[in-house]
Amino acid sequence: MEGDSGLLRHFWLLAVVFLVMQLWSGTTHARTPAERVVRVAFDQALPPFSFVDEHGEAGGFTVDLIRSIAEVRGFRLEYVPLDWEDAVDQLARGEVDVILGMKYTASRDRLFDFSESFFTMSEVLLVPREDQSIHHLNDLKGKTVVVQRGSTGIDLLNSVRWVNMLVTFGQPDALAYLQFGRADAFLGNPWTARYVLEGQGLEDQFVARSGLINPADYAFAVREGNYELLQEINSGLQEVMRDGTHGRLYSRYFEPFS
Repeated sequence: MEGDSGLLRHFWLLAVVFLVMQLWSGTTHARTPAERVVRVAFDQALPPFSFVDEHGEAGGFTVDLIRSIAEVRGFRLEYVPLDWEDAVDQLARGEVDVILGMKYTASRDRLFDFSESFFTMSEVLLVPREDQSIHHLNDLKGKTVVVQRGSTGIDLLNSVRWVNMLVTFGQPDALAYLQFGRADAFLGNPWTARYVLEGQGLEDQFVARSGLINPADYAFAVREGNYELLQEINSGLQEVMRDGTHGRLYSRYFEPFS
C-alpha cells in the first residue's frame, strides 16, 4: 500500500509540474505581442516620392523609407495607394494610420500630427520655355495655372487675384495639361516635374521660374493624437538616419534629378 501511495504521490507531482509548465507556457505566449499592422496611404502618382509600378507594387523614396523604419521597429505595413486628396480624407477619418509624406502647414497641424522632417518640400512655377510673360506668382493674373487637388499650391494661388485654376488629381496629370497647352503654367513640386518631363524627354521644353517657392518640412503624418505610432515612426526614423539608410535612399531617388 505504501508503494501504491508513493506512486500516487509521484503521479500527482508530475501532473502538477506539467500543469504549471502548461500555464507558464500559455502565459508567456499570451504576452508575446501580435505583429502590428500599420495601414499606410500614399499618393499613387507622385514619383520619385511614391508611386505604383508596372507590376502593381508600391515604390519610391517615402515607400522605401517607411519600409526601412518598419523593419527596425518590428511592424508590418499594408499599403493603400490613393489619389492625394483621398489619402488625406482617409487619414482624417481614421481609415488609414499614416500618410507617407505631407508638407507641414499650420492648418494641417490642427488635424494631424507630424513626424520629424526627413525632406524639405518646395513648389516650383513651371512654364513653356518660350513664354516671357510669367516670371513670378504675381504674373499669373489672367493666366490658367494647373495644380494638384488638395495641394498647398492651391493656397498659394488663392493669394493671387484673377488667376484661373485648373485642378487635377495628380501632378503627372497636371503636367500633361501644361504639355498640351491647356494651361499657361504648372505649380507643383520640382522633383516630380523633373522626373516626369525627363522620362518623356521634354525637360528642355519647360523652364522653372521664380526659384523654389514656399519651402517647408516634409514628414510622415498620423491622425491627431496617435502618439504611440508617431513615437514608433520617429524612433525608427532616427535609426535609419543614423545608420545611413536615409542618405542612401536620398541619393538613389534624387541625385539623378538634382
